[in-house]
Amino acid sequence: MAFRRCLLGRCVATCTSLSLGFATVTAAPTPAVADGAPAGHRVKIETKQSGVVLERLVGSPGAAEPRRWVRVCAAPCDVEVPAAAEYRLGGAGLRSSSPFTIDRPSTIEADLGSAWAFWTGAGVGVAGVALGAIGVLTVSADANASSTVGEEERDSVNVGWVLTAAGIVLIGTGVALLVGNRNSVTVDGTTVARRPAWRAFGVRLTPNGFVF
Repeated sequence: MAFRRCLLGRCVATCTSLSLGFATVTAAPTPAVADGAPAGHRVKIETKQSGVVLERLVGSPGAAEPRRWVRVCAAPCDVEVPAAAEYRLGGAGLRSSSPFTIDRPSTIEADLGSAWAFWTGAGVGVAGVALGAIGVLTVSADANASSTVGEEERDSVNVGWVLTAAGIVLIGTGVALLVGNRNSVTVDGTTVARRPAWRAFGVRLTPNGFVF
């Protein structure tokens, strides 16, 4: 009888211990996850250029503080970034890319144009337009002044043609610099943020024409 009581007591103690252990395991809290928290993605930035940085747009529209771009990392880099955000690539002396989003782990490659060459091309192109216009006006004015062209008028006409030709050369040079400084950002081989030269001036083509 005593042996049975002892054996029964040990069984009860063992079952109680197992029950407490199971309750402890099942009652362990799970890590809390913030509601609406954006999931992060691992991104790798690759480029053959120096000085390229990844930037993220922070701030909310209509907030007291203006939205701004903050630096994330300098390429080459391998970081985890929030998915619900806008990004761009830029750097000192480089043209910033158009904004893009990151919705999956990706490898991003950047080919950014030179800011100096771009603005030089823009300036040269504008100067070419102005010079060409002056040349055309000079030729037109002297041609309409008199049907009999004297020596002085002939020299003036020649100067006008020279100015026009120089303007055309400058325009061609400016266009070449602008076209050669396009930005391109590719994600896993797919282009996601190509920025044509004219986008720097805020010009875009819509069904209703050009919008500035």
